[in-house]
This record gives sequence, structure tokens and C-alpha cells, in this order.
Amino acid sequence: MLALMLLRRGLAVAGVTGDNAPRLVQVGADLPYAVGIAGGMAVWAWRFLPLP
Repeated sequence: MLALMLLRRGLAVAGVTGDNAPRLVQVGADLPYAVGIAGGMAVWAWRFLPLP
């Protein structure tokens, strides 16, 4: 989720905003729940699952 927020900020600085940007990276658009859930699961798996 942090990466998506940083991507949005970088695109806004570069001037890629509004209708010419994909909906996922438009500044002010809602974040899909799947992005947050996947990030949380990745952190949980990294911390609690044994790595080979």
C-alpha cells in the first residue's frame, strides 16, 4: 500500500494526473481493499512462516 501511495505521489509530481492516468494510480482515488489485504498478508507471512 505504501508503494502505491508513493507511486501516486511520484506521478502527481511528474504531472500524470486526471483522466490520462489509470484509475488505480489517480490521486484521490480509493485504494482497493485487495492491496491492503495482500500487504498485510505479506508482512504476516514474512514474520510468522518459516523460511527454508
